[in-house]
Amino acid sequence: MSTIVNHMQLSDLVRYIWMVFGEQKLSSKEVETRLAELFNYHCPDAFIKTMTKLKMVGLVKGEFSVDKGTWLWWVDDECKSLDPKEVLSADTVHSDACKR
Repeated sequence: MSTIVNHMQLSDLVRYIWMVFGEQKLSSKEVETRLAELFNYHCPDAFIKTMTKLKMVGLVKGEFSVDKGTWLWWVDDECKSLDPKEVLSADTVHSDACKR
């Protein structure tokens, strides 16, 4: 199920991000690793910034875990009920924040 992703639209990236979660809460590193393994997708610099912006518009949820010393992210039905193309705008999240 590996796909090479080049300069994808952020709304497409959101759907890939949703696929890597399942019912789990994952650290930023775990999300990045799964994106790389499943889709050959790498976001070298702005991944946490991108996730934070996605959290601000409700496409992912996240909280800082003091126990683990990292951000934990998850996706639930509320997140998936949103249409990324409708929620995202150029003012909210830069469409090519991550490039392969």
